[in-house]
Amino acid sequence: MRWIRDHKLISILIVVILVTTVLLIFAVDSKGVGNRSTSLVNSVVTTIEKPFIAIGEGISERAENIFNAGTLREENEKLKEENALLKAKLRANSIKQSDLRELKNLAKALNYSFVNTKNIATGDIISYDGTNWTNIFTINIGTNDGVAVNDTVVYGDMLVGRVSDVGKNWAKVTSLIDESCDASFRVVRNEKLVGVLTSAEKGELKGFMLDGKTSIIVGDKIVTTGMGLYPRGLEIGTISKVSFDSDSKLTEVNVRPSVTFSSLQKVSVIR
Repeated sequence: MRWIRDHKLISILIVVILVTTVLLIFAVDSKGVGNRSTSLVNSVVTTIEKPFIAIGEGISERAENIFNAGTLREENEKLKEENALLKAKLRANSIKQSDLRELKNLAKALNYSFVNTKNIATGDIISYDGTNWTNIFTINIGTNDGVAVNDTVVYGDMLVGRVSDVGKNWAKVTSLIDESCDASFRVVRNEKLVGVLTSAEKGELKGFMLDGKTSIIVGDKIVTTGMGLYPRGLEIGTISKVSFDSDSKLTEVNVRPSVTFSSLQKVSVIR
């Protein structure tokens, strides 16, 4: 009795097997004729089968889940690999923002639709001189590149200034916003409106119109006239202020330069 208490599950299984065996014997003895014995046998067998079927189905379901989990892991690893490859390609094909700005600057500096490109030499700014550091700067091209004093310096089709000194592989540029860099200009909207730039202050150019009764207005674009050092048609800037001097009887103007001198990296010299 103690063994039965200690091994309840095995004891129950033995009893079930014995009962099933006895019922099967009765079923065989009845030669397959349907009676209470066979019905009882079927009921017992079915009852016994149910937990085993459930266990089998559970094992099958778990196996399927394990298989699916393995498949999902494989697909996830493949996706990770593909993502890593795409990121690597993106890094390889991407241009840093600084490089992109440099390329844009270079493209702008090489826009010479107004002049024969054979007469152009392009160089980098390597240093700035003086207290107003954007007024005078040094570039890394010189007489070896055909550069000479008073050559015009441009950024694309915009006027930067002129060469004021030169060596074999360097040149100093006096920019348009330096007080010594004068220029005549005309208004794009009306070429009959002509003026002269005489000075610069706080990054803006100052000058006056040759005709005292001019119709120049704020927002007008001005370009070089072709008289003096600079070729015709180079963009100078935009009129930012117009005022009339009653003493001189002249219309005075302030001009905001088209070139952002503080961010220049490359310039070109028209030789």
